[in-house]
Amino acid sequence: MRKIFIILLSLFIWSCESSPLVGKWNAKWEMDSSSFTDTLQNKSFTMNGVWEFNNGEEMSITTYGFKGCIFGEDTLKHSQNWKISNDTIYLLNDEEIASLTCKILSQDDSNIKLQLYSDIYVNLTKE
Repeated sequence: MRKIFIILLSLFIWSCESSPLVGKWNAKWEMDSSSFTDTLQNKSFTMNGVWEFNNGEEMSITTYGFKGCIFGEDTLKHSQNWKISNDTIYLLNDEEIASLTCKILSQDDSNIKLQLYSDIYVNLTKE
């Protein structure tokens, strides 16, 4: 019985470590500019950054804002927990409540396309 438990525990740990999300991903945020007025025509509707997932279900997001970026002008880094269920990544706050949900539109070993809200997309490319 003990051997079976050890084997099952090893398989569980191995499956957690082999999550396809674990690692460092280059990120590109994109927003559809067609829903905005002409007053924002000089703004950029894309932004680069990095998403990094680790095995302990903690992740960090770094955004590289710049002058004229619709997403913001500052470089920011934020860490929080995450979990994946079916076709959605949930970013969790300290109370383990989803603070942001990211629908996975497409995924392979080196590219993931996420949808945040109705008009914001993030393309992740594995480093």
